[in-house]
Amino acid sequence: MNNSIKQKTNVESLKEKIVNLLLAVLMAIIISVIFILALGENPLDVFAQIGRGAFRSTSSVLEILAKATPIITIGLGICVASSAGMTNLGGDGQFYMGAISSVVVGLYVNAPPVVIWLIAILVSILAGGVWGGIAGLLRSTLGTSEVIITIMMNYIALYLVGFLISNPLQAPGGIPQTKALDSYLHFPKLMTGSRAHWGILLVAVLAIAVSFVMTKTIFGFKLSTIGRSPKAAKYGGIQTNKLSTISLFIAGAFAGLAGMIEVYGTYYRVLEGITSSFGFTAVMIAILANNKAFGVIAGSLLLSTLTVGVNAMQIEVDVPTSIVTVIQSVVVFSFLVMPAIRKNFTGSRLARREAKLTE
Repeated sequence: MNNSIKQKTNVESLKEKIVNLLLAVLMAIIISVIFILALGENPLDVFAQIGRGAFRSTSSVLEILAKATPIITIGLGICVASSAGMTNLGGDGQFYMGAISSVVVGLYVNAPPVVIWLIAILVSILAGGVWGGIAGLLRSTLGTSEVIITIMMNYIALYLVGFLISNPLQAPGGIPQTKALDSYLHFPKLMTGSRAHWGILLVAVLAIAVSFVMTKTIFGFKLSTIGRSPKAAKYGGIQTNKLSTISLFIAGAFAGLAGMIEVYGTYYRVLEGITSSFGFTAVMIAILANNKAFGVIAGSLLLSTLTVGVNAMQIEVDVPTSIVTVIQSVVVFSFLVMPAIRKNFTGSRLARREAKLTE
């Protein structure tokens, strides 16, 4: 009896979330149409160009995968931290730390490629994890806000890496970037001439692992319990401070690994602006995905499709690429406020109905 009630509640909750998401997307489309009309363009032509641009060739589809790879990786870690009630806004800083530590391994360790890859993965996970774990440790011991700490750690990482790539690790030529990795260390490409690489398979395995851990293990149950009710979790004997710190370490570890994957799969060096605000984008995707691993994959692919499509669309029509930012911002904003809007709207209708019945 209890299981059937629980299943019914879960189905109703899922339906409500889907309705909220669809309404949020609809609102984003309406605002985007207004935005496009204000620029003097035909919205139907613009959306058609975006679709054609995203799927016009195999290389375009592979570019979508390439752009989605780091966002998915960081987003998976954010799902873990968010399940425990922790907010990680330090993905970019953790990404930088993973990238710079992994490129040092590639540049200065002499070993077969597979060994270097494994060492670089381990080092990037530790570097990013420590960078995220610091915020969790300060939260659990001093009661500081992990939101503020993770944001501040972004700037520390940015300036630290900026110093390293402009001084001791700078490549010859005066450009702020490290030397390039040897070609034998590059991740193999899915197709010659594309940026997509086999690192996407590692990300797919991680997504399956995160989904399994969060839904089928005691560890995942404990994290979810902390996220839902910290007081109840503590009363039940769960070490809330310890697990909260671990969740932020895991989030940082995923972001650090994303840095390693981008370095070895796409850029082959560390340079300024390598993150492209992956961290904040991943937070947005995780919110829309309700901290579900496969939802993060779907959301990241959708956003990357928009980005690739808009970049190609600019060749045909005079619409700025900022339309992607407009769409994604409106979707997130609408998704966050839609439950309250629907609740107030439903409450108002019920109140009017009751008033009519009492007349």
